[in-house]
Amino acid sequence: MLKQSHIAKRPFWEHQMEEDKAIMLHKTTDLEGNEHIVGAFGIELALDCHGCDVSRFTRPVIKEYFRDLCKAIDMVRDDLHFWDYEGVPEEEWPTEPHLLGITATQYIMTSNITIHTLALIQRAYVNVFSCKPFRDGLVLEVTRKWFKPMTIGTHRLVRK
Repeated sequence: MLKQSHIAKRPFWEHQMEEDKAIMLHKTTDLEGNEHIVGAFGIELALDCHGCDVSRFTRPVIKEYFRDLCKAIDMVRDDLHFWDYEGVPEEEWPTEPHLLGITATQYIMTSNITIHTLALIQRAYVNVFSCKPFRDGLVLEVTRKWFKPMTIGTHRLVRK
């Protein structure tokens, strides 16, 4: 009887990392029809997180989320900026639900990570943009851990 060998399957993001390295160098044709090898500027991953735990939409949690995410995807953090209504009297807040929330940008050595939270509709929108390849799966894992969304939609762009 033949013994079945164990073949370890690699996580899908390992294949993705190899593809990203290839994407970073690609052929393009100029207006005269000349081919050139050029590099992509970067990868952008956008997450649409629905049904989130809104108790997690606070400055301290978002700050820790960025720390955890940057560590997981091996990015060097720089400045962190928040845009929200902390310290603003409630009567001066906007009335539109899409404007009530926290927006924060974590600058990283290779670009930035941005989050927009909307507590009234239990959503968070995350964008990771970097010229250094990163693993989409790790971004999803960390985001699920911190905001516990019921669903996450993903959109991936190669910026050229």
